[in-house]
Amino acid sequence: SWRGRNIWKRNALISIGNLDISSLFQNVKRELQNPSEMIKIYAAWSLLKLDRPRAEVLLYNNLKYEEDNVKNEYLKLLEKKL
Repeated sequence: SWRGRNIWKRNALISIGNLDISSLFQNVKRELQNPSEMIKIYAAWSLLKLDRPRAEVLLYNNLKYEEDNVKNEYLKLLEKKL
C-alpha cells in the first residue's frame, strides 16, 4: 500500500473532525474497518469530535475486535474530552 495515501487519508480525517463536517460521519465510521491502525485511530478521533455520544457507543462496541495497540488508543481517546 502506498504510504502517502494513508497520510492523505489521516489528514482528511483530522480536517473532517476539526471542521465538524457531521454529514461525513458514516464515511468516517467506515474507516474503523481500515487495515491501517493509524487510520482507525484517527477515524475514532474524528468520530468523537463529530458526535461524541454516538462515537462512544461505536468504539466501546469495537474494542473486543481490535488489536491491543488500537484498543489502547481508543481507550485513551475515550478518556479525553476532545
